Amino acid sequence: VSQSRYGQYGGIYFYGSGQEMIVSRTGNISLEGTSANTNVAGINVVTGNSTSKLGYDGTNAFTGNITLNSNTFIQYEGAIKANNLDLLGAGVNYTLTNVANDVASLTASAGNINYVDSNALTTGAIASSGTVRISTVTGDLTVSEDITTTDTSSSAVVLIAASGTAAGTATGGNVTIASGKTITAGNNGRVVIYTGSVNDSTGVTAYV
Repeated sequence: VSQSRYGQYGGIYFYGSGQEMIVSRTGNISLEGTSANTNVAGINVVTGNSTSKLGYDGTNAFTGNITLNSNTFIQYEGAIKANNLDLLGAGVNYTLTNVANDVASLTASAGNINYVDSNALTTGAIASSGTVRISTVTGDLTVSEDITTTDTSSSAVVLIAASGTAAGTATGGNVTIASGKTITAGNNGRVVIYTGSVNDSTGVTAYV
């Protein structure tokens, strides 16, 4: 499934019940929404429509990949389910925080990235010109490739494993960083990592 649209009020708009799903059982899904108005999301959804779905209709499993691209920003409240989710667009900001999101891996080359996954997640290559915030509700967050941003703020990169687990609990999920992989922020930018057990969080102590 491939869809590319251009519009004054957003390229791709998920409105309401019966019109809010783009799903498939096999293959890949690629959506590119281009907005003529820089204040309007290239891929958008009506406010509060958290029942919208990409990649999975609630019944039929989808094991393909999803690619999102835009020229402005993407504000999507629905759930995304796929094998790999790739977020593209120079300077494009992504807010994808539905706790039902479920992808196996996340890759990106974009602006601000705020992504929440319902369970274990592996990050591939992440390149950002803004802040990066990636979290799992339960399960491990595995950094398998470099994460880089030019952001210089105190929250340039925030990684959270098992955000649904109470603070101080060692179980539920850990952040692990593959050997030789790095997390890099801009000058004086801060990398913040919330993990479960320090002993089980491979590679994390290098950032303490």
